[in-house]
Amino acid sequence: MLTVLLAGCTATPNEEAVAAPAAVPAPAPPVASPAVASPATGRDERDSLAIDCARAIASRQEDDRTIVYITLAEPGSVRPGQWVHCAHKDRPPSPPCEVLDIVDGGMLEARCNQAAS
Repeated sequence: MLTVLLAGCTATPNEEAVAAPAAVPAPAPPVASPAVASPATGRDERDSLAIDCARAIASRQEDDRTIVYITLAEPGSVRPGQWVHCAHKDRPPSPPCEVLDIVDGGMLEARCNQAAS
């Protein structure tokens, strides 16, 4: 009888694939969605804005902080009182610095915990 059933089957391989129920994959385990990183606001040292710096020059020490002058690669919308750090493509970012003033055509005067580079 088994021989009779197999002999009566005339479906082509493509028809069998269409006729056969598709295997249902097991559901993937739930993945915790990564926290969406909000853009920095520059409101404190831990939330410093990443800026593109052409160069930063340490000028002097004031108490336990270093005063630096930062030349921006492109003039930006940085204001005194904000915290920034130089984001470099070829090396780690500089330490966060608090912008004290904007001087000499857009150069930032800032106060950092360590000398920025």
